[in-house]
Amino acid sequence: MGKIDEVKEDLNFLRTVFSLLFGSILVMIGGLVARFDALKVDAVFWSGFLLTFLFLVVLFLVYLKIKNLTSSLKDL
Repeated sequence: MGKIDEVKEDLNFLRTVFSLLFGSILVMIGGLVARFDALKVDAVFWSGFLLTFLFLVVLFLVYLKIKNLTSSLKDL
């Protein structure tokens, strides 16, 4: 398998991870809003908030990796 095929495979995997992370973030934010509306601001709420923030950081890192791989694809 050539180098270009490996990069394309990595890009497809990272795009899938990006989509799953984005969907998970949306679901978690919906759950957090529901808990906030029900006035259940407890440890579960704050752990969900921190997990959402962590997912956002990971989402940004995956975005940067996709951007780097896409730019390196031009050179191949």
